[in-house]
Amino acid sequence: GVPGNTGRNHFTGPGIHRWDMVMAKNTSITERVKLEFRFEGYNVFNHVEFLNPGNSLQNPATFGQSTGAVAENDQTTSARQLQFGLKLKF
Repeated sequence: GVPGNTGRNHFTGPGIHRWDMVMAKNTSITERVKLEFRFEGYNVFNHVEFLNPGNSLQNPATFGQSTGAVAENDQTTSARQLQFGLKLKF
């Protein structure tokens, strides 16, 4: 129940392995009108990103275990997300 003698940053949490990709194609319809087609993929290889393991000795059930996954800023999961977009510029 007392602090040990291990230095700072001796242990590291799970790493971040995230691959986000975008492919875009611009096409001229006329001289002034252009069409852009986009394909965006977030976490393309669908690698799970876990939270840091529990570090509280008062809760031995979760000590040293990662009990959740990282969420996105909009509170969705960090699973693979794909989206298409079409933009008309004039």
